[in-house]
Amino acid sequence: MLQIAAERRLPIGVIVPALGTIEAMAELDAGEGERFETPEELFAELGI
Repeated sequence: MLQIAAERRLPIGVIVPALGTIEAMAELDAGEGERFETPEELFAELGI
């Protein structure tokens, strides 16, 4: 806590997500978007 107060910053880097990531998270929070039960279902959808 003293380091935070002295330096007036967090001792770690705070990363702000990109706009596309924020939009994707909001889409999932709204119950939209695709969800997969297993990794294999996701891989099949991606064709890998």
